[in-house]
Amino acid sequence: MLKRILDYHSGRAIALCRLGLALVFLLVLHADPDQPVRNPAEGLVVLSGYAALSLALLAAVWNSWWLDVTLRLPALVLDWAVFLIAIYLTESGSTDFTSPFLSSFIFIILTATVRWGWSGMAIVAALLSVSYLAAGAWLDWIGLDVELYRFGRRGTYMILLSLILVWFGLQRRVRAVARLDLASETTGALPVGEIAAYAMAETGSPRLCMG
Repeated sequence: MLKRILDYHSGRAIALCRLGLALVFLLVLHADPDQPVRNPAEGLVVLSGYAALSLALLAAVWNSWWLDVTLRLPALVLDWAVFLIAIYLTESGSTDFTSPFLSSFIFIILTATVRWGWSGMAIVAALLSVSYLAAGAWLDWIGLDVELYRFGRRGTYMILLSLILVWFGLQRRVRAVARLDLASETTGALPVGEIAAYAMAETGSPRLCMG
């Protein structure tokens, strides 16, 4: 049933994931008495609003491809803003709380991949990584209790992950082997020998196993 609902409906899948992440994040914050470390009342209101907007986006795009396309950029900006707000609310040098930076980062760049392809994902990932590092520098500059080393380490991981995903994307765009043009296209016996020789040459294999 889930396959039938989500097949050919990437907007539905993205909206469902957004809502799930928002609800899990709220649950984690409520379960941890030390979180949020800053502006807890206002932070919970903002994140609850994000969950409500996520539900509204899910309802809006469920049966409307036009709204899905129209709202994709505003939704990206919303996810990006909440990503930075969550950093402000939860990051502290004196707590072991694991912020949602990685799950949110992966969600945003995968969403960008679906929406705008690998080139769009590369741009979003680069800007997102830079904004994460800038947020850490800003929090330290205004005198809040944050660990710059942690920001630097995570920012480096984010950049490396982005490069790996871009590389995978570029590899998918390259055809593994060239097209084989047979000498004759007339109906007849399958030219097994020619096909086998071609496959061995293209893949650099010294032998071929025929099952």
